[in-house]
Amino acid sequence: TTAYLAFKEKELFNKRFLNPKRANPNLSLDQFALMKTIGRGSFGRVILVHCKNREQFFALKILRKEKLVKNNQVGHTINERNIL
Repeated sequence: TTAYLAFKEKELFNKRFLNPKRANPNLSLDQFALMKTIGRGSFGRVILVHCKNREQFFALKILRKEKLVKNNQVGHTINERNIL
């Protein structure tokens, strides 16, 4: 039924939210070629990057930590990372 599927999807979301995948500690900025800015916001920008090792493109979000702390947005940023 629809209710059962909605329950299962919510269960899966909660499982992923509470146990997020951790970033690969072997990655460094040197492994990416910065291509161009996709967007800008109050706390930073999003840049299109090209991974040299995998021949793939990614969006890299760069945040200004001092602005996050000043505006009490650290918790929101951590939640965003966990969801993504």
